Amino acid sequence: MGLALSLWLAASLREPEEVETLPAARSDYLLEEFDLLVMDPNGRPSFRVQSPYLEKNQEDESVTITTPHLTLFEGGEVTWRMQSESAWINREGDEIWLPGPVKLASEQAPLTIVNTSDVTVLPQENLASSEAAVEVIRADMRSQGVGFEVDLSRQQFDILSQVKGYYEPPS
Repeated sequence: MGLALSLWLAASLREPEEVETLPAARSDYLLEEFDLLVMDPNGRPSFRVQSPYLEKNQEDESVTITTPHLTLFEGGEVTWRMQSESAWINREGDEIWLPGPVKLASEQAPLTIVNTSDVTVLPQENLASSEAAVEVIRADMRSQGVGFEVDLSRQQFDILSQVKGYYEPPS
């Protein structure tokens, strides 16, 4: 019993180990159930985000969004809609990162659906890209591969590797 008491006493008198922790990001503000329209430098709609939750980071003034519904505009017209589990938008609003699974759907002909993940969107340049697996579906074709870059204005896709495609000519 004396040995156990001595060991306990020695352990309790030791200095506690310092545990390194990262400082928690502080928020300037939070929004719930919001609808945000971001304008381009010319005062036209660039993109719109609807979501149940947004948090603005005090350090870098970026925002993190939960389950966003993102709508992209060009010339005042809706061009693409995107859905993901979360989003990060930089302070300037010219870069959007959609981590995890992402679905993109065009609103203009030819109607296109894209299933992928980890997408970076540059709304003012109408560009999107990812290094993840991608599936592009149109009425007459289906393409798959790894990594893509897309000019959202022209719906021009470049699948970067391991490309497989299926084309069904109109009857």
